[in-house]
Amino acid sequence: MKYPGHLCLFLALATAVCQAQAADEKFGPPPIEVRSETMDFDLQAQRCDYAGNVEVTDEKFTLRADRVTAFLDEDSQITNIEAEGNVVILQDNDKQATGNRAIYDAIENIATIYDDPKMTFGENSAAGATRIVFDRNNNLFKAIGRTTWTVRHTATRGEGTADPVAPVTTTIVADDTDFDMVEKICTFIGDVQVKDTRFNLANETTVAHMDDEFQVKHIVCTGSVVISLDEKKATSGRAVYDVDDDEITLTEEPEVFFGKNHGTGGTLVVYHPKTGKFHSRDMTWSIYRTAGDERFLDP
Repeated sequence: MKYPGHLCLFLALATAVCQAQAADEKFGPPPIEVRSETMDFDLQAQRCDYAGNVEVTDEKFTLRADRVTAFLDEDSQITNIEAEGNVVILQDNDKQATGNRAIYDAIENIATIYDDPKMTFGENSAAGATRIVFDRNNNLFKAIGRTTWTVRHTATRGEGTADPVAPVTTTIVADDTDFDMVEKICTFIGDVQVKDTRFNLANETTVAHMDDEFQVKHIVCTGSVVISLDEKKATSGRAVYDVDDDEITLTEEPEVFFGKNHGTGGTLVVYHPKTGKFHSRDMTWSIYRTAGDERFLDP
């Protein structure tokens, strides 16, 4: 069978690259494979242009796009990849980032997604970031820019029984987010707003711990914590939200406010979203009477 001249050149180059990669495989990562409908190779520029249902894969990583440009070094090894149009980066089949443009640094092993980037992992999702960075060395996704996350809770609430009143998801908004896929921990940083249908929880840093299905088990909030609902609120330096038990425990100088009333000096405050009740320990309360003046009772 005869091949066109440019195809013969490509096959020869591809064979040489594959042989070189196979020879080095025991000393480095396995080769990257690229599939596409068309391919143009600029020998002088050491550049490959792929178009049409492009798919770039290795042992764990898949990148799909309408167009992909691969840049090679003097040894015909890929140094970086630029992707455009309907970009999808898939990791382990259950974590996915999408956008309209992406750059993959093959040397540093880092992919960055731009232009309306979004992310899903399990039944959770994220949108609004200016860019999403995937560090393959540490199995870490980082959402940069104010991002809205929708995270799913574990299936049961309160003493192991399902609570139909409780929401199955929580919305978390933050300036930046780090998602450690190995430890299954999401860290939300900067003006964090945790929004449940029953309360709002604001703080500086939120760490969400997940199970193997990427459902949230518990959330730890630190720095200027404020839980608010209607005219009632509680503040502290730290709060832990146990999703299964559906309760939030505040420590580090907790205070409670409802109307003009104020509780302070306690060691902890526990809030139960299901019942709307607060439980405090060792707290002193200033409670106003219904009299016309502004005097209060200090029990």
